[in-house]
Amino acid sequence: MRKIAFFLIGTVAGLVALVSYRTSRGEALPVPAATAPPSPGPSGSPSASPLPSWPPGAHDVDGPVITTEFGTVQVRVVLDGPRLVDVVPLKVHDIHGHSLELNDYALPLLHDAVLAAQSAEVDTVTGATVTSQAYLTSLQAALDAAAR
Repeated sequence: MRKIAFFLIGTVAGLVALVSYRTSRGEALPVPAATAPPSPGPSGSPSASPLPSWPPGAHDVDGPVITTEFGTVQVRVVLDGPRLVDVVPLKVHDIHGHSLELNDYALPLLHDAVLAAQSAEVDTVTGATVTSQAYLTSLQAALDAAAR
């Protein structure tokens, strides 16, 4: 009888600890603000930008909706000629409160990293890997569509 009482108390204590546990979001890593200047081409002048040749003028292109186990993610890219000037999240994960916290944490980091890199080739945000991958997949598809 005594063993059962200890077992029940231990189980209840474990469940209380498990339910009250809150994960941390970790620390944000700094995003490099600048890239190396273009290297001189054969004529001695800087080589052309590695960005695709998008039509001149500002325009928006929506990426596809990416569905994950936590919901959907979709972004819109805003281009001004060959320059990526903004990324606007149209849909973000919203299945539960933790998704909303991750969005508040990860989306600004992804936005800044993408604009600094001028591409979707950036690292995912630790702790928000699924959100990051969906964001970057939608972004890359929008950039591919804009280049056509």
